[in-house]
Formats: sequence, C-alpha cells, structure tokens
Amino acid sequence: MTNDLRNNRISALVIGIALGVALIAFVYAFVQHAEANRQAAIAVENEKKAMECHQEVQKMNQQLNDQTQRLQLAVEEVAQKMRLLEEQAAAKSKNKK
Repeated sequence: MTNDLRNNRISALVIGIALGVALIAFVYAFVQHAEANRQAAIAVENEKKAMECHQEVQKMNQQLNDQTQRLQLAVEEVAQKMRLLEEQAAAKSKNKK
C-alpha cells in the first residue's frame, strides 16, 4: 500500500505541475492575444495617418507644380520684356548715330 500511496502522490504531483504549466501557458496566451489586439489597433491608426499624410503630400505636390508653372510663366514674361527693352535700347542707339 505504501508504494501505491507514493505512486499516487507522485502522479498527483506530476498532474499538478502539468496543470500549473498549462495554466501559466493559458495566461501567457491570453496576455499575448491582448497585446496582439492592441498592436493591431495601433497598426490601423497608423495606416489611417499614413493615408492622410499621403493625401497631404499629393496636395502639396500639386501646389508645387502649380507654383512652378506660374514661376515659369513669370520668367518667360520677364525674358520677353528684357528682349523688348534690349530692342528698344538698340533702336535708340541706332537713332542717335
């Protein structure tokens, strides 16, 4: 009987340890699941922010392109005025001679 009692105690101890390990694993899995959900929510929020930033960049690029076109037109206008002034100056110097 003593051996049976001892075997039962060993079996109970092994089962208890296995149950403890299983319980720790369950708690760990639960915590990891909660962390995964938290990280997923952060990822969704970051995706929204990234899309907003992308739209803002597109808007700014369009504004930059518009300003570049206006600047090019202004440069062309100034160049044309300079040519006209040079022609007028050349014509005046011819008239003085």
